[in-house]
Amino acid sequence: DTDARPEPVRQIAAAKGISVVQHASLKNPAVVEEWQQLNADVAILAFVTQYVPQELADTPRLGSVCFHPSVLPKYRGGNALQWQVINGEKTSGVTWFWIEPATGSKVDTGPVCVQRSCSIEEGDTTATLYFNSIIPLGVETCVECVRHCAEGDPPRILQREEDATWQPLIKGQAAQVDWNKSASDIAYFIRGCDPQPGAFCVLEANDAVKLFGATASDSQGSNDISAPQPGTVLSVEENGVVRIAAGDGNSRLSTV
Repeated sequence: DTDARPEPVRQIAAAKGISVVQHASLKNPAVVEEWQQLNADVAILAFVTQYVPQELADTPRLGSVCFHPSVLPKYRGGNALQWQVINGEKTSGVTWFWIEPATGSKVDTGPVCVQRSCSIEEGDTTATLYFNSIIPLGVETCVECVRHCAEGDPPRILQREEDATWQPLIKGQAAQVDWNKSASDIAYFIRGCDPQPGAFCVLEANDAVKLFGATASDSQGSNDISAPQPGTVLSVEENGVVRIAAGDGNSRLSTV
């Protein structure tokens, strides 16, 4: 974090007199030595944006357990929540899994300590799913995970590789809307990219516009010769809702 934007966890820890150490990189050999001196039982990797070397993950007595926002082995990878919304899934969940040595390019493969499911509500975006469901469930299961570790023999349930799925990061052109798809697929895509990376389309003037808050409505059928070309703006309503033609009807966008 920075002085201009302090990390809330650090602030709470400081208020409670808990020592906080921050490193620009976890690859520094001095970090491993520092962890070894802690004689920790387990490391809880609740939110990790850096590469964690296996030597570091193996330092605690029981190892390191990492949070992932899906029911593994489904939706491995860095944009798990986005893809669950994009694919129109009805359920999501959280998994705490043990960090193990990487096998080729595979990620999020370690044995499961704790796992729990939750519903994806109608109209959920990645943001609403994360803040309303995933975070509360993640906190609850984190406590459960630590309790298992305190009891001395935490679960280590192997993932079923035959059930595994992996999706790539959504960035660059991958976030551009394909108006030839169905209205429902487009709505899922826009909500799945909300707030990051933000689905976008390109206007005739080559201006990129980000899109949020989509719902599907008024399907006309892709074989209707009178149907407008996909991507055509059909109307702009007084409340800011924009209707845009999709491959099988209209996508209704609440904000643009």
